[in-house]
Amino acid sequence: MSRKTIHILACACALTLILTSCTMPGVGTQRLYLEERVYETGVLPDDCYLCGMNPDSPFTPYWGQANLGLLNMNTMDCRVLELNRYDADGTLIQTASRYGLSQGIWGDSEDGSLIGYMLSVNKGYLDLSVSINDASILNIENMKPYFCTNCLSGIINEYIYDEDHWDTAIVDLAARQIKPLQDGYTLAEHISDYRVSYHYNEASKKMSVTAFYCPDRYTEPGYDLNETVMEQIVNYCTEYGYNLTLNNEITGFIGRFTRINTISSTGESVCFEEWTNGYRKLYINKDGTYSIFEYT
Repeated sequence: MSRKTIHILACACALTLILTSCTMPGVGTQRLYLEERVYETGVLPDDCYLCGMNPDSPFTPYWGQANLGLLNMNTMDCRVLELNRYDADGTLIQTASRYGLSQGIWGDSEDGSLIGYMLSVNKGYLDLSVSINDASILNIENMKPYFCTNCLSGIINEYIYDEDHWDTAIVDLAARQIKPLQDGYTLAEHISDYRVSYHYNEASKKMSVTAFYCPDRYTEPGYDLNETVMEQIVNYCTEYGYNLTLNNEITGFIGRFTRINTISSTGESVCFEEWTNGYRKLYINKDGTYSIFEYT
């Protein structure tokens, strides 16, 4: 089973569990999934705009900040969405802003996508409206002078379908990741300390993006830090009456978990999920049957 196929199956199962909704127009049609590819460039890692410390990178001054950015991957124009404010020394400003709400328009419809944005600094959320047009098509050749082979391959392989892609990406400045926007899905996900949701309207060729800054509220653990992933799963199933039988397949699969990011239950089945080190889901039903999904 290919990585892309597993991704679609995982999203469908997540919808069944009322977890993260993920609908993709084109599933079951002739749209082709993008297979993993390598995009060769001549850029050394030290000079890469993403993994290196190239002083010409528009994001070099902002790496590590708890903010998101916008990037036009054709022109390398960028805009930092300063939901968290920093002073000239890079120290987080932790006082209320007199003008807590700001809005504007970024981009040029002649050069690519046009984005309207609103930032609520004191409340901690942002809204984007991304308008797609004929100039929004990504030309991968435009990216090759700026990214090393590994980074460019990672960015492009984020796309699901093997077709024309959009020029716009969200940049996770805290984790140093570039996540391209793409059509055909409604999705919610965590990006560092942000909860980000996307909704694409095919009729209007617009994508709405909403992000809430929601870092962990507590630092003191209310659980046993030494409890292994296996122990967590066994204890949960025992407590809530799921008939877990540890055969070789389940034991080996759980052994590849490094942590559990989420646990979701319908009462008849429970899902243990990890996305920090690869992507894994283990479903256990009340009767002991199970399903596993994995791609790395």
